[in-house]
Amino acid sequence: MAPMPGRVTGALVREGEQVKAGDPLVTIESMKMEVAVRADRDGVVTEILAKEGAAVKRGQGLVRLT
Repeated sequence: MAPMPGRVTGALVREGEQVKAGDPLVTIESMKMEVAVRADRDGVVTEILAKEGAAVKRGQGLVRLT
C-alpha cells in the first residue's frame, strides 16, 4: 500500500516474480522525494495495480502478492 499520496515513478518488479519481505516493489515520488515501497511479506507478484505515472492516494494498493 502507498505510505503517502504521490506519483508512481516506477515498478521494480514484474508479474510472476518471487519477492521476499523487505524487497522494493515500486517507487513513489512525493514532495520531491522518492520512496521505495517494500514487500511486507514473502510472495509472488500476481498483479501490478498502479502503473508508472499514476497518482496514488495514501493506503492505495500498488502490487498484489500471493
